[in-house]
Amino acid sequence: MKNRAFIALVTIVIMVLGLVSLNMLRRELIPPVELPTVAVTATNPGASSEQMADQVAEPIERQLTAVDNVTSTSSTSSSNFSMVTLEMEYGSDVFRAASQTDTLLNSLDDQLPDGTTTTTLSGGSADIPAMVVTMSSELPAAELDRRFEQSARSDIENIPGIAQVQLFGANEEIVRLSPDDDALEAEGLDRSAIVDALEDAGVVFPGGNVTDDHQSLDISIGNAFDDVDDMAATLIPVDEGAPIQLSEVTEVEQTEAEAESLSRTNGNEAITLLVLPSNDANFIEVSEQALAEMDEAAQQMGSGTEFTVVFDQAEFIEDAIAGLANEGLWGLALAVLVIFVFLLSIRPTIITGITIPLSVLFAFVGMLATGTTVNMMSLAGLMITIGRMVDDSIVVIENIMRHLRQAPKGESKAKTITRATGEVSSAVISSTVVTVMVFVPILLVEGMAGELFRPFALTVVLAMVGSTIVALTIVPVLAYWFMRNQRIRGDKAAQMTDTDIRVTTNWMARLYRPIIAWTIKSRGTRWTTAVVALGVFVGSVALVPALKVNLLGDTGMNMHAVTYTAPQGSTLQRTSELSRELEEELAEVEQVDTVQADIGGGMMGSGPDQASFTLITDPGADQTEVATNIQATLDAYFEDHPEAGEFQLEAGGGMMGSDTVDIQLEALDEADLAEATQTLSATFEDLDDVARVESDFEAAAQSLEIVPIEEEIADYGMTVPEAMGLIASHTTDFPVAEVTIDDTELNVHMDSASPVETVEDIEELDLFGIPLTDIAEVNRVNIAPSVSTINSVRTVTISVTPQSTDDVGAATTALYEAIDQAALPEGVQAEVGGVAEEIDTTFEQLALAMAAAVLLIYVVLVWLLKSLIQPLVLLVAIPFGATGMILALLVTGTPLGATTLVGMLMLIGIVVTNSIVLMDLINQYRRRDANLDQAIIAGAQNRVRPIIMTAAATIGAMIPPALGLAGQSSFVSAPMSIAVIGGLVASTLITLVIVPVLYRMTEGTAQRLNERQARREKEALTN
Repeated sequence: MKNRAFIALVTIVIMVLGLVSLNMLRRELIPPVELPTVAVTATNPGASSEQMADQVAEPIERQLTAVDNVTSTSSTSSSNFSMVTLEMEYGSDVFRAASQTDTLLNSLDDQLPDGTTTTTLSGGSADIPAMVVTMSSELPAAELDRRFEQSARSDIENIPGIAQVQLFGANEEIVRLSPDDDALEAEGLDRSAIVDALEDAGVVFPGGNVTDDHQSLDISIGNAFDDVDDMAATLIPVDEGAPIQLSEVTEVEQTEAEAESLSRTNGNEAITLLVLPSNDANFIEVSEQALAEMDEAAQQMGSGTEFTVVFDQAEFIEDAIAGLANEGLWGLALAVLVIFVFLLSIRPTIITGITIPLSVLFAFVGMLATGTTVNMMSLAGLMITIGRMVDDSIVVIENIMRHLRQAPKGESKAKTITRATGEVSSAVISSTVVTVMVFVPILLVEGMAGELFRPFALTVVLAMVGSTIVALTIVPVLAYWFMRNQRIRGDKAAQMTDTDIRVTTNWMARLYRPIIAWTIKSRGTRWTTAVVALGVFVGSVALVPALKVNLLGDTGMNMHAVTYTAPQGSTLQRTSELSRELEEELAEVEQVDTVQADIGGGMMGSGPDQASFTLITDPGADQTEVATNIQATLDAYFEDHPEAGEFQLEAGGGMMGSDTVDIQLEALDEADLAEATQTLSATFEDLDDVARVESDFEAAAQSLEIVPIEEEIADYGMTVPEAMGLIASHTTDFPVAEVTIDDTELNVHMDSASPVETVEDIEELDLFGIPLTDIAEVNRVNIAPSVSTINSVRTVTISVTPQSTDDVGAATTALYEAIDQAALPEGVQAEVGGVAEEIDTTFEQLALAMAAAVLLIYVVLVWLLKSLIQPLVLLVAIPFGATGMILALLVTGTPLGATTLVGMLMLIGIVVTNSIVLMDLINQYRRRDANLDQAIIAGAQNRVRPIIMTAAATIGAMIPPALGLAGQSSFVSAPMSIAVIGGLVASTLITLVIVPVLYRMTEGTAQRLNERQARREKEALTN
C-alpha cells in the first residue's frame, strides 16, 4: 500500500506490453504438432506390387530400422509405387530422422532396382497447407505451369513464412523422339547412337575470360538450345561420311508427358497449388501476401488466368479467434454479473472485473516470451480460465469489504486493507500454486493429445499467475482508491462468544449455519454425512459405462475429406472418369460449396487408382449434419454402383487424425489372411455400432511375369541386367536423356520400336532382331494388387467407421467382442489400433497426469499446512468433482474424451482451491483460541459466500463456451466447460459439507489423542 503509484505504473505497463504482445504473436489454426513419422515414397515404372514389396519396400524398411527412436515400420506397395512409414516416439526430432533416412537411402541405392527413385517426407502440422489454391486459364496445362514457374513461383516462395509451393495436376513438358529404324540402319546406326549424341548436346561450359580494350569478357563454350528445332539439328557422327542431323533419323517433338495426376475444381480442369508454411509462419500475413502475389501473377500470365482459393488457414484462424473472443466477452459479462449479484455494489464489481483483461494481457506477454502462438488451443485455455481468473480477486475483495465493515474505530483504511489482504494472501498463493501444479503433468503426456494440450496448459498457468499478481497488488490499491466503508445490504456481523472473531450473518450464512452445525454435531451425524457422500460418489462411478467415449470430437470445420479408391488395376483415365461421376454427386449436396478433386500421383504419392476430394461447405451450416448428408450421398451412390470402388470420409478434413478403428491382421499364410479378413469384415458389418467396414486386402489378380533365361542371354553376348534393360525399354516409357531448352530442363523420351499394348504384343516382341521368347519366358501369374506390411510382416488392415464419432467407445467394445467370438484360422493375430489405440494411450497418459497432479498437490499442501492429515481432507473434494462431471456428461450427452479429462484435471485445481480457502480460515481461527467447533462454524460461515461466489463466477464464465457460441472452435472448449461446470456444482455443494465434517473427524480425533497423551504425561509426572 505504500507503493500505490508504482503499482499503478506497473498496471499501465502490463496493459501496453500485453497489447503489443498480442499484435506480435503468431496466429495459427492448431499448435505445431510434430507427428513422429517419416515416410519414404519409392517409384519404379513397370514394377509389379510384389516386385515393389520384395525388391524395394522390404530392403528400405529393414534399412530404416536404424533410424533413431523408431518404434515401428510399415509399408504399402502397389504397381510402380511403395510407401514406407516410420513411426517414432513422440518428441523425436523428425528433421534429424529425415536426414538420417536420406543418408541410409543413399547407401541403399546399389541394392534397389534400376530406375527406382525415392522421396523422404516428414510429418507435422506445419505440413498442413497454409493455402490450397487452384490455377486455371485458357492455356494448356504445361504452358500454364511454365508461365507460373517463370513469373510467380519464386515470388510466392520468397514470402516470409512460406516454405514451399507444390503443384499437382500439371503435366510435365518433355521431348519425344520417334526414331526411324530403317533410316538408322541405312546409316549403320542404332538407337543408342541417338542417346549418345544427346548426352552433351546443348551444354554450355564456362571458358574463363579475356580482356578487350580494358573490358573483361566472359567466355562460354558450347551452343545452348533455344528451341526444339535447335535440338533437332544436333549432329550424329557416322562411321563413313559426314555427320547427319538428329531430324534425319527421328522425329523430334516438344510435348506433354502422359499425365500422372489430374486436378479439378467444381468439375473444371485446373492445377492445384499447395502453399506449405514454414515453422515460424504467421498464417494471416502469409495469406494476405500470397493472394496479392497471385493477383499480380494472374495479370502477368494473361490468357484468362485465375487463382481460386479452395482452403485458407487464415480464414479458419480469424473465425476461430473471433468466435473465441465472442465467447470470452460473454463469459466476462456473465462473470461480472454474478459478482454484482453477490456483492450488490458497483465499485467492487468493477475492481474485480478488471482482473480478467489484465490477466489476459499478462498471459499474452508470457505467450510471446515462451514462443506460444495464438491458436484454438491456447485461446480455449484463456476462455476456459476467465471465470477462474476472478476467483483470487473475489476472495481478496470480499475479505477487504468484510474488514472495512468490521474495522475497529480509528484504524486507517490502508491498514485495514493491508490486514484483509494479508489474511487471505496465503490461501490465494496456495490456490495458485495448486493450479500450476495441476498442469505441470501435462508436460509428461505423450501422443497427439499431449502435443495439442501443452499450449492450453501453458496459457492457463500464465493467466492464473497473472490473476494472482493482480489480486494481491492491483486489487488492494484500487480498493483503497475507489471503495468506501459501505455495508452490503443484509450483511451484518456478530461477535462469536468468548472470541474476538466476528461472523458474517448474511442470508447465505444464516442458511448455511444450521446445516454445518448439524453435520458436525455428533459422531452419528458426522458418519451419516460421510457415508451418504461416499454413496453419492460410488453411485456416480457406476454410471461411467453409460458414457459415450471419443478422443477429441468433431472439429466443426467446414472442410471434409473423401478418399476414393477405384477398382483394382484402374488407369488414371478410368479413375478420372469414375471420380467425375462422384464429383457430380457430391456437388449436389446442398451445403457443399466447392469440390476439389486430386486424382492419381498427387498428394502423398497416391497411385493411379486413387483420388482425394476436398469438400468446402457452408461455414454457417451444422457441420455434423453436413457430414451426415455427405455420408448418406456416398452410401447411396456406392450402393447403386457397387463396382465403382471404395471410399472413406473424414469430417473436418482429418486434421485431428483418422476417426476409424483399425484392426490389423497378421499371418504367415496369405490364404489365412484372406479368410480372416472375410470373416471379420462380414461380422463387423452386422454390428449396430458400425457404419462402414473397409479393408486393404485385395484378391490376387492376373499379371505377366517376364523371366530372363541366363544361358540364352549369354549366347547373344549380353548380361542379364543388359537384357532386362533392353526389355524394359520396349515395355515402359522412361527418360533416356535430359536436355536444356530455353533454360528449362526437359526429359527426353523415345518411342518403343514395337508398341506394346496386348499380351500377344509382348510374346511377339522383337528386340532389335532378337525375339523376346528366345531370351525370356513370359508367364501369367496371380499377384496381389497391393501388399502391406508392419515391421516387415505381411498384414491386412480392416478400417471400421463407427456409427457415431461421438461414441467410438461403443464401437470399439463391440469390435473386441466380435474378434473374441470369431473363428479365425490358426496363426492369425488381430490387434486393434487406429483411433481406439489413440484413445487408450491418451486416457492412460491423462490418468497418470491426474495421479501425478494429485501427488504434487499433496506435497505442496503438506508444505503449506504443515500437516500430513489436513491435505488428505482437502483432496477428498476431488472425487466429488468427478461425480459432477460424470452426471453433467451423461445429462448433456457429451462424450468422455481428451478434452473432458483435461477439464477434470482443471477441476482438481479448482475444487482443492475452494477447500484451501475454507480450511485456511478455520486454522487461523483455531490459532486465535477458538475451539474446534467454533472455528469450523465461523470459518465456514465467513467463507461460504466467497466460495459460492467464485464457483458461480467460474460457472457463469463457462456457460458461453458450454453453449458452443464460438462455433467450429468450440470442439475443445464446449465439452471441457460442461465437465467443469458439472464438477464445480457438485464439488462445491458437497465439499462445503464434507470437508468441514472430515476436518472435524480427523482434527477431533487428533485433539482427543493429544489430550489423552497430555493426561498420561501429567499422571506420569505426578506419580
